[in-house]
Amino acid sequence: MICIGDCETPEAYRGQGLYPKMLRYLYTKFGKEFEVYILVTPWNKSSIKGIEKSGAQRKAKIECLKIGPLYLNKRIQRYD
Repeated sequence: MICIGDCETPEAYRGQGLYPKMLRYLYTKFGKEFEVYILVTPWNKSSIKGIEKSGAQRKAKIECLKIGPLYLNKRIQRYD
């Protein structure tokens, strides 16, 4: 499993489509061997737009308390 989250594009490179290109590269390189998950907060509209442009599909909504690398009190709603 590959999990991507807390991404940020430096301001000088924003609007150039780098995030969707990077995600597509990861899908191509690793998607046959691993499941690729992308974590994003619902208010991060820029990341959501980039993720959608990459062709990713929404699979689940996870609500939790994140403290550093820990995810506590997870509630998962899957989309089929």
